[in-house]
Amino acid sequence: MTRTLLPALALICTGCGSGISGIWTMSVAWPTEDTCTDQVTHSFAGATPIASDEEEPTDEWTREESEAHTDQLMFVQVETMGSDQAVLIIGAEAWPGVKTAKGNYTFSWSGSDERLQDESHTTGYQFTYSQSAMSEEQLVLILDQGIGSGTWEVTSTAEEAWLESDLWSEEVRFQTGAIPADQYLVVTEGKGPKQVETPAVNTRDAVECEGALCSLTVTSACEGSLAVVLTQTDFDDDSAYQALVGSGQGYGAD
Repeated sequence: MTRTLLPALALICTGCGSGISGIWTMSVAWPTEDTCTDQVTHSFAGATPIASDEEEPTDEWTREESEAHTDQLMFVQVETMGSDQAVLIIGAEAWPGVKTAKGNYTFSWSGSDERLQDESHTTGYQFTYSQSAMSEEQLVLILDQGIGSGTWEVTSTAEEAWLESDLWSEEVRFQTGAIPADQYLVVTEGKGPKQVETPAVNTRDAVECEGALCSLTVTSACEGSLAVVLTQTDFDDDSAYQALVGSGQGYGAD
């Protein structure tokens, strides 16, 4: 612990009576592994998503791994705005919040990005690629008598989508389409020992999809949460918080 932090931590109080406004220390637990789900939807006839190649080891060895880390420590600022609204400041970020019950507050922020690429040919060929990402973070806190606790919840969604003509003219001058079906889909032909899986593909002069356009959408969604514990300090003005931004301790031995 640095010398500059010693007088700061000495000003932590456990029963501050001036409401929730002011500067708090926030201890953040080491994050657990996020829960994620992936989904592939498409219009390729007879195709199925490529199976995951993750398999449990079948040898005679048993392997176990574990990690343990001390919590991260940081300073945050809380300011009330009226009877049922507040703002939480973490570093240079501001999180609007609402009071959901006595001493219960939910601070949240969401962001999103989108990208679109569209190509077409005078003969009728069409190709569209879109990409989007969304993330939302929530701090659900109980703040009472200078003590606080709660969870830091994070959810994110990423999506890529392709649309492409199933058939197109020789004038377009390529035989295989741009939609990356071979990375996500296989087509199964035959049965029993003669069964063969081949990567799905969109070609110029063959009907591979159900409809005039071939479609492929890949979505990944993840969620996770961290436990947090807060303690109110005697620092109570903006200049004090500015002096504390960036102070604290990292996870583990860092």
